[in-house]
Amino acid sequence: MAASHGHPATRGRLTAALVSLVLLTAACGGALPTPEVKGPEGRQFVPMVPDSIDNVGIAPSITVDGQGLPSISYFGFPAKLAEGDIPVSRPVGSPFLQTEDGTNAGAVLLTSLSPEQIWTRGAVAQPRESPPGVPVPFEPAADPSLATLTPAKAKGTDIAITGTDIHAVWTGNTGVWYGVGPSFEIGPVEKTPEAGAPSIVVSGAGAPIVAYTVAGTRPEVRVAERSGDRWRITPVTTLSACGRECPPATYLALLGDEPLVVVADPSSGELIAAHRRGGTWATEVVASDVTGGASLATAGDTAAISFYTGSGVSVATGGPGSWSIEEVAPVAKTGGEQASAGTVQTPPGTGVAVDGQGTIWVAWQDGEGVHLASGAKGKMDEIETPDTGGGVSPTVAATEDGASVYLAWYDPEEGDLRLGTYAELTDLKIGVPSPAPKVVTAPGGATCGKDKKPVLSIVAQGTAFDPTCLVAPAGDPFTIEFDDKDPVGTVGSHNIVIAKDEASISTNPIFRGDLVSGPDTVEYKVPAIDEAGSYFFHCEVHPSMTGTLAVIGG
Repeated sequence: MAASHGHPATRGRLTAALVSLVLLTAACGGALPTPEVKGPEGRQFVPMVPDSIDNVGIAPSITVDGQGLPSISYFGFPAKLAEGDIPVSRPVGSPFLQTEDGTNAGAVLLTSLSPEQIWTRGAVAQPRESPPGVPVPFEPAADPSLATLTPAKAKGTDIAITGTDIHAVWTGNTGVWYGVGPSFEIGPVEKTPEAGAPSIVVSGAGAPIVAYTVAGTRPEVRVAERSGDRWRITPVTTLSACGRECPPATYLALLGDEPLVVVADPSSGELIAAHRRGGTWATEVVASDVTGGASLATAGDTAAISFYTGSGVSVATGGPGSWSIEEVAPVAKTGGEQASAGTVQTPPGTGVAVDGQGTIWVAWQDGEGVHLASGAKGKMDEIETPDTGGGVSPTVAATEDGASVYLAWYDPEEGDLRLGTYAELTDLKIGVPSPAPKVVTAPGGATCGKDKKPVLSIVAQGTAFDPTCLVAPAGDPFTIEFDDKDPVGTVGSHNIVIAKDEASISTNPIFRGDLVSGPDTVEYKVPAIDEAGSYFFHCEVHPSMTGTLAVIGG
């Protein structure tokens, strides 16, 4: 896995250098060398930037799917530019962070990693509908209430994946919201401006369950369960008072088949757990002297809760009525709240995951940055996490076998979503050279259609077409057999748009195929093109996927 994040001027110098190298190679008649740059072998922590457009990554939550690949939910907002700054160019298909009248707004964003190690950046919900012909990955819903969302009011997100379904929940200034996608349908769980950061799980029967705390004289912890189109809301417990950092974030997981809810009471300093048995909720105090930042994870009948204390970060393991607590590490210069994006104050947070082998993974932030430690019951060993300084809001997930651990966080200095992967790196090529450049006159090559044999079957996979040359007869309608090999939730949908040339692809297309969410095969019925010649086509979701359509007369 690799990602880049550089200054535009740096990228310009690299581009100039590459052009010079290509010209030199052509002049000398030689071939470019194909070196390989390898990282250190063994288990390593490799940081990257999954998303860096605008101010993105606020309140992230990470999970892994059935293939062990990460998906992350988070908030995004337009970047605040200083006088004279040039805004970053936003690619076609990026989520919309403005209303239709151009007013800045927020969005609930989503990014996922494909088996080909490609990040797909899309959204769950955005403040406006996507214009026709400009699809956004994951097909987000339009939520006009996001027009009034600000970074300070973006309380939290959470995500759960079952099969191909993505379940997301978030809290903003209008309440707690839930969406399921791709092709997201959203709706409120509870409309209240007093709710804190939420959490979500999906029951064995496939029903979403959401937990959150609502501020008040005695803040109330609530659990909402989806039944048909309605939410059944149950008060679980109340906290002592609503003081600083109220309402706190609430965490939810399944312990066996029943939900377990955890919340740190900011006033009493108690870590409270509520567990349902049958139809009854029972609460208990897991720990005291807790200063916040709680997080929860389960595996089978074992739960792990990470949290801050007056002396450092600790983890409680076990289950209702039987908890053991150990300190993970001291915390360097917590300093209370951490500044985010210049306007947001984010309480220090922790993250926790439990893999199928019983290993516990704890992440936390302090004055030095974001940290990660692991271990079973007993000793926890800290792992070196380079390039995490200044990070906040850590969230962690592990694959079932523990082979890959993903740590995501928000970089408030750059306004970026960051992710580090802790995995075995033997033979992983950190830098893989591109093939030697070839000069071509058009996608598909100058020979496209020279043999006049029809070619009307095409495969879309990853971010490439195969073949990149299609051949059709002039003057007659024709059918393209289109095979999208990418599963839903990987790199996004694909289609084909045909135009006379690249310049007219968005303003005057000859044909636009419906988007296909794979794996699926469809037939595109293309009307007759009378004029023989070379035409351009691309995928409008991935504009770098291009090709040539040769229309042959006679």
